[in-house]
Amino acid sequence: MTDHRILREKLAPDFLRELDQHEAKLELHAGSDFGPRLAHALVQDAARARASDVHLEPGSEAVTVRFRVDGVLSDVTCITSSEARILTNQLKTLASLDPVMSFVPRDAHASCAVETGQLNLRLALTPSQTGEALTIRLMDPKQLQRSIEDLGLAAGDLLRLESWIEEGAGMFLAAGPTGCGKTTTVYSLLHKVKKSDRAVVSLEDPVEYQIDGIVQVQLDERHHLNFGEGIRQMLRMDPDYLMLGEIRDSLSARAAVDAALSGRALLSTLHCRDAVGAVTAPIKDPAGVYVMRVDRRVSADRAAFDKQLDVMRRQRVQSLKQQRLRLFLEDLRKSAKVEDHRKDINATIASGDIVT
Repeated sequence: MTDHRILREKLAPDFLRELDQHEAKLELHAGSDFGPRLAHALVQDAARARASDVHLEPGSEAVTVRFRVDGVLSDVTCITSSEARILTNQLKTLASLDPVMSFVPRDAHASCAVETGQLNLRLALTPSQTGEALTIRLMDPKQLQRSIEDLGLAAGDLLRLESWIEEGAGMFLAAGPTGCGKTTTVYSLLHKVKKSDRAVVSLEDPVEYQIDGIVQVQLDERHHLNFGEGIRQMLRMDPDYLMLGEIRDSLSARAAVDAALSGRALLSTLHCRDAVGAVTAPIKDPAGVYVMRVDRRVSADRAAFDKQLDVMRRQRVQSLKQQRLRLFLEDLRKSAKVEDHRKDINATIASGDIVT
């Protein structure tokens, strides 16, 4: 299965050590006696490697453990099916799920203590042909509490972002691949706007992190609270800022555009390969017409901004040139005065009034 893959086992030393030390004890029904040590070791290794996601992918012969670090998914190690079942059961126990394999997808939340503090885990279990696949999203609450000044933005980008926050209108999209920091960026903005004298409402699926001072709404399809109804309810709450957790499909795209066109400021995330994909991503729905109009407006605004910025740069360059010219002329005047003074001294020496 993994003959053609490179395993990066150094990313999971605690997990592999735990497997080696207790290999003799790992039996199909020994998970409860063994405790959640395997699960804790795996999460600890993932946190130390700065992984955003952990994948358990069952195959015909073994289960592959993979970490996503800086957006890149790497194979870490392979474990047997019995080891994977015990590990999965331990993770289910942490999330208060029934350890019995289900034939429908399930989502759950858990928390786990690691060296740097407490991590929030989001588990997604999906039945597959070769077994139960598991994906774990690791979320550090401290990362979601960062200020926009700590995001590493360039000074010009930070100023532009703060200006958008003050204007309080239009749409802000954090776009990029998995694990690039979209959620961290949006939550940093939420922490910024909640300090203002404006109302903030979010519509999320799921709510990643609770923030005091913000009304956070959890989508619930079972009770008919979808994106469309959620946006309508949010607008009735008279907010100044709206946050839509993620634009995933045409329905959420339509809801985002409707909210942005209502005169409010909307924040959301969009999964794509790069920032350009936020403009070029095709949406096969009548809402796509409005999205493309918004995109063209964004492009036009950016073009106007770039033109204005180019004028400002030229003015700045011209100002620097004039300043350098003034300094050069002042130096020339000083040099001329020194030269005139030197001529007077030489004349005085030649007349014999000064003896050298």
